[in-house]
Amino acid sequence: MATRAKNLPTLDGHALIAAIAAGNRALEHNRDMINALNVFPVPDGDTGTNMTLTVRAVIKDAQSRADPSASVVAAGMARSALLAARGNSGLILAQFFKGIAGATNGHHAIDADVLRRGLRLAVDAAYRAVPDPKEGTMLTVFREAAEAAEASSSSDLVDVWGCAAERARSAVGRTPEMLDVLREAGVVDAGGFGFAALLMGGLAHLRGESDGELTLKVPGFEVASALGVNISTEFMQKAGSETWGYCVSFAIEGEHLSPDEIRAHAAVIGKSCVVAGDEHQVKVHLHSESPGEVLVYGVGLGVLSNISILNMDEQQKEWSDKRASGAAPGGHGSPSAPEPRRSLPVSIAVIAVVAGDGLQKLFIANGLGACSVVHGGDTMNPSTGDLVSAVEAAPSNTVIILPNNKNVVGTARQIASLTPKRVSVVPTVSIQAGVGALLAFSPDQTLEANLRAMQAAAGEVRAGAICRAIRSSTVDGRSVSEGQVMGMIDGHLVAVGDHLEEVAANMLGAYRSKADLLTVYRGQGATRPEAERLVRTLSQRLPGTEIEIVDGDQPNYPYLFSIE
Repeated sequence: MATRAKNLPTLDGHALIAAIAAGNRALEHNRDMINALNVFPVPDGDTGTNMTLTVRAVIKDAQSRADPSASVVAAGMARSALLAARGNSGLILAQFFKGIAGATNGHHAIDADVLRRGLRLAVDAAYRAVPDPKEGTMLTVFREAAEAAEASSSSDLVDVWGCAAERARSAVGRTPEMLDVLREAGVVDAGGFGFAALLMGGLAHLRGESDGELTLKVPGFEVASALGVNISTEFMQKAGSETWGYCVSFAIEGEHLSPDEIRAHAAVIGKSCVVAGDEHQVKVHLHSESPGEVLVYGVGLGVLSNISILNMDEQQKEWSDKRASGAAPGGHGSPSAPEPRRSLPVSIAVIAVVAGDGLQKLFIANGLGACSVVHGGDTMNPSTGDLVSAVEAAPSNTVIILPNNKNVVGTARQIASLTPKRVSVVPTVSIQAGVGALLAFSPDQTLEANLRAMQAAAGEVRAGAICRAIRSSTVDGRSVSEGQVMGMIDGHLVAVGDHLEEVAANMLGAYRSKADLLTVYRGQGATRPEAERLVRTLSQRLPGTEIEIVDGDQPNYPYLFSIE
């Protein structure tokens, strides 16, 4: 294992990127845990994902810069963090990069004093960004980390970073003492946990101990994994009874913008507001029951970009349902850029939300030259901005969106009001229904005829899925033990057991008379020989049913089944 020199006085731009990249590996590694802790301000299980994607975008942009100056790199990080920030936690985290950039301005490298100053500026910016700061949140962890750095007299940058990181970690353990909602739910603050993970991952790299991929332990809150996070029943019931509205975020580009005035107005028309930026560019995040009102206000100030509108009621329900089903409350993967515009125009373009290389290729191949994909699905829903970008890049002014997930349908329906193009949605709630809908698409038919045919085809498909329970629970009235295989049809538990092939056969046996064609989509975690063995078992149990295998490479589910 590598070790560092006794003193590391400075970080240039490239070393800063490496430290932040290691921090993001810690965020990635602890993402499920952070998502599972996410109960404030909305229990929707996306804090870890939002923070990870925010920092990932920062690193990607920074790595494209050749200048080794810390001043140049830090300024670029601050700009990309502001634009890429996802959710409340992402925009607050962007203030960390803003603080580092402010302190580094004019410096080729970051030393211990610059780091101290950067953390203090980050704290000040973060508290200003929120109209009603709450202690016991990510803000508290920011502040205590900065105070620890300021209290250190060391000239060794790693020592100062270490003081900040360790204090951040210990501060996370005290957050339930400061915020009632955390104490009621029995968790620590998710955003603070994520920030501590970022600092601890960077510290492990700077010390030469690891590449940052570490499991964060919080004093007073020792849990082995996300599955060890037990939210109180009372809190879960209370959360499920509330109306949360929409999470709206966007960037405004204009002249003479006033972040303070925008923040004050945002606090009037919404909740959980975070507003940051300068006179030329401002990023807005808030929660509202009327997202249209929020966007109209933003349009009146300048040009909008990076628009995201997420239905928090759906997110909260998904978070609760996953806990009830024993599925992980978070996941891996992220939205990617849409496919590039094609050179030949088409009369109607189709955009499908798909996860898995094999499934993406399947959609494009069966789209008759009209289909492009946006990466996303369970635990990695694309934002409104991702879908708007895909629509704008589509080679037609008439676009059909296949969301292929129940939690993406609402977002897809928002797109028509955000683009001059004519956008329609076939509300597919599974990948299997999306494939069926796409196979009914014809570029020679009118939009109305295609919508009728695609919706009818999607409705004829039954969607099966196999996954393993990662905690013991009761699902659809049936007891499921941790590690058992669950067989789901259209989201309902049909079979459960210890052996995958047996569960799949029992699940599909209930549809024996209805299945003329069965398509098995092999996902990550299942090999081709295993899939072929499964098909042989199914062929014996389902005589007369035509069965084919497609290498889908989808995450989360070793097998998906399309029953037609």
